Amino acid sequence: MPRRLALGRSLIALALLAWLLAPAGTGRAEGGAAPKPAADKPAAAEPAANGEPQAADEPENEAEEEKKDAEDEKRREKQAHDAKKEKEKGKWHSKSKEETEKDEKAALRTLGRRTGRFLAKAAVLFQDKKYDESNEVLARLNPKRLNPYERALVYRYQAYNAYGKEQVETAVELLHKALAEDILPKDDSSDILFQIAQMQMGKDHFEDAIESLKTWFAQAEKPGAAAYFTLAIAYYQLKDLDHALEPAKKAVELAEKPQQGWLQLLLAIHLTKEDYASATPVLVQLLTLYPDVGKAYWMQLATLYGVQKDIPRALAVMQLAHRHKLLDEDANVRRLASLLQSEDIPMRSVHVLEDGFQKKILKEDETSYELLGNSWILARESDKAEPSLEKAAQLSPKGALYVRLGQVRLLKEDWNGAMVALKNALDKGGLDDPGAAELLLGITNYNAGKLGEARNWFAKSRRSEKSRATADAWLKHIDEELQKQNGGGGGGGESGSVGL
Repeated sequence: MPRRLALGRSLIALALLAWLLAPAGTGRAEGGAAPKPAADKPAAAEPAANGEPQAADEPENEAEEEKKDAEDEKRREKQAHDAKKEKEKGKWHSKSKEETEKDEKAALRTLGRRTGRFLAKAAVLFQDKKYDESNEVLARLNPKRLNPYERALVYRYQAYNAYGKEQVETAVELLHKALAEDILPKDDSSDILFQIAQMQMGKDHFEDAIESLKTWFAQAEKPGAAAYFTLAIAYYQLKDLDHALEPAKKAVELAEKPQQGWLQLLLAIHLTKEDYASATPVLVQLLTLYPDVGKAYWMQLATLYGVQKDIPRALAVMQLAHRHKLLDEDANVRRLASLLQSEDIPMRSVHVLEDGFQKKILKEDETSYELLGNSWILARESDKAEPSLEKAAQLSPKGALYVRLGQVRLLKEDWNGAMVALKNALDKGGLDDPGAAELLLGITNYNAGKLGEARNWFAKSRRSEKSRATADAWLKHIDEELQKQNGGGGGGGESGSVGL
């Protein structure tokens, strides 16, 4: 079943970079794929009306830059003062408490020129994987002199640097600090939560990831399929199949075309729970969407139908796999041949087996030749069955298959051939019931007109409890015939042919 499905560190790093470069304010929590966190574009900038930094040229000199920073600080103080006065005037009194709180936070999301400039430089260094240098730039920003919004952005960038250095615990802690400022837009906060869960998954901290995802789900308006899949994976890794099942089903239901891994996870859960009826349609969907997923899944579908006693469907799947040249293993060819026999399609079984021998897929051993011989017998082609059964008998360490060959020859009334096969069976040994072979030798000799030889074999077969009653009946019959012959009672020297 599916191997361990942990999120790769490199993929998360790419998502983080996408977050850094993406425009702010875009809705992401409801996406079908793992949310790509969007950050406010950090750049040396004059603050725009929404507080986002806008690109600016490098400062002419330090003095000029300090002057502009001071002007920016005054402007921000004035904006805060004006916002406070507007609130006192009751500008937002007509709005709901939630709307008022949202507008108040939006007004507080201001980003100073100096902070934006440092964040922009830190972002460039992060992209170049210069994490220590990026942190050095961020360290020049005193958290006590930053507003909550600026602090949240700094914590977030420091988290990315920590993650780049594979310091996952530190990265998660910093992202939690960014959230604790309670100032980031709802979508950004939601995306950060999802990324925390991804990082925890990458470190196999599945319990923590589940808690983070639960918090994320509680505030996500329209969770996508990928989010449900991530939650299902976390539970599956903890072997909590009951809790993994529903999100795994939800992921598949929500996706227009479920990813291969999502279907494989749901399939694995059903199979582990031994819910074969539920596993079957999932596997059918997997093979319908991804027919080249691998021969193992075709075999698994046939097995599922077989377990549910739906042999016609099991056979149909195996034949389809055979037409697609997927049955390139000995066991699968034998399995198809056996299913064809069970559904009374022996000639098709013959063709499958002969094709397997020709392509060197089937091993030339006793069981493969026995299977071919039995297919010919079921097709009522006894003559064609003999060579296969004889090869099987020769390859077998025991004499049972020689007994089978002897029976075929008896049905054809090939008495001499049957005698040879049955004697070979006794010579090779390993029979569960030697008396049965001796009884058949008695019948063969009787039909060949050798009454004395027949009587000897019937007498030997009496040692077997299973054969004793039949042997006694034959002995009585032979003695009566011999008595007639000896007494001149009109009997000839040979008996008539008697079947089994």
